[in-house]
Amino acid sequence: MIKVGYKQSEEFTCGPAAILTAMRSLTPNIILSQEEEFLIWHEANSIFMGTGHPGCSAYGLALSAIKRGFKSVVALELNGDNFLFSDAVQDSLQNKIHRWNEARFRQLFFETGGHEKLFSIECEDIRKKLADGFACVALTADLNSRNDGHWVVVDTIDAEQVKYFDPYIEKALHQSPTISSDLHRLSKNQFLEMMCYGIRRKKACIYLTTSQHSL
Repeated sequence: MIKVGYKQSEEFTCGPAAILTAMRSLTPNIILSQEEEFLIWHEANSIFMGTGHPGCSAYGLALSAIKRGFKSVVALELNGDNFLFSDAVQDSLQNKIHRWNEARFRQLFFETGGHEKLFSIECEDIRKKLADGFACVALTADLNSRNDGHWVVVDTIDAEQVKYFDPYIEKALHQSPTISSDLHRLSKNQFLEMMCYGIRRKKACIYLTTSQHSL
């Protein structure tokens, strides 16, 4: 369960903040700092995801966790596509580079012992992983703009609802990263709807566990 969550310090660092929070939920001595947040972003960013600074890919974030001593499973529901974020990149050159980068991260992920699962993702799948001792970082999407991806950390799922940590905080409210244990709550159906990314309504989860745990 999430006792300490890390709030992202920039618009484009939700992935690193979520991975830091997930790792901290498994290992209390994980450092929560802006330096570590930016280092993970540097390791895991997707190069091109539209305008502004790029966000982070699932495989890149999982690789950063593996580098820090964790085991990882990337679960994807791609609905006929081969790439998670391809819908967000319209420029042909940027799309080509983005696909190359995602394929490279995927290859490195497998080479370092990562596991991949391709199937329909439901709340029960996430709940079982949490019960087995995994932490779960999930991709969500703005309901008004499905291509605006955002990483959150699932805390618990019961019969009625999903509790999750959202690393986003309004820039006007702080000058530096903050630590928080505040959790959001949605019904399971609402959370699954929020997880549907892009026109193909893809889903993605990054599961982390400690090195002693079996995948």
